[in-house]
Amino acid sequence: MEQTVEALMDAPERKINEFCCSLVHDLKIPLTQISLSVQLLQQQAATEGTNGQLLTNIANACQRLSTQVESIRTLFHCPEEAMHPQLIDLTQLAQQVVQDLGSCTLRVVPTFVIHKGLTATGDPQLLRLVLINLLENAWKFSVHQTSPRIEFGQAVDRNGRQFFVRDNGPGLAASDLDQLFNPFCRLPADQGSAGTGIGLFLVRRIIELHGGRIWGESEEGGAKFCFTLP
Repeated sequence: MEQTVEALMDAPERKINEFCCSLVHDLKIPLTQISLSVQLLQQQAATEGTNGQLLTNIANACQRLSTQVESIRTLFHCPEEAMHPQLIDLTQLAQQVVQDLGSCTLRVVPTFVIHKGLTATGDPQLLRLVLINLLENAWKFSVHQTSPRIEFGQAVDRNGRQFFVRDNGPGLAASDLDQLFNPFCRLPADQGSAGTGIGLFLVRRIIELHGGRIWGESEEGGAKFCFTLP
């Protein structure tokens, strides 16, 4: 896998798309096996009258992951079919993502500040992937702070409205800002953590598919990712 990623670092975007399609295809097999196994255990738990809440949580997580995998496959294979735009409550969507992230970690949970009344038009599954990647990244980089804090909100200026995810982690080096959204890019502060370096590349593709743009900013005492949506 590592050699494959290294070989793709300088590959044309078509090759990267093919790699992503192949990757999500390979993920579907073990995901289906897990889902079927959980269904069998749920049936056994119901027969024996035992508490199956943990199994229900696993089943729900598998369903969400299956939907996300299919969304990624469609995004790279046939982008025009990936979009099912509708009016989305981004506040509620972000709250759901935070709840899901918090239910599967033993790490310190940051203080999340999610602005109220955030709405946009877009595909709910794809924008969910955007928030998962941005909020999880912010969590990863701020978790070692004494009082980790993550904010998701919007700002309006003369250029229009923009959404942002801000954390109080170590921030971003100015030299890294231009390569943030390159495929397989691992920033120096990210080298010791798990990940493939594909997340922000995926986020950029989704935002651009919606007709928006995304960029990173380094702030004193943290990092900020901003994006626009029509």
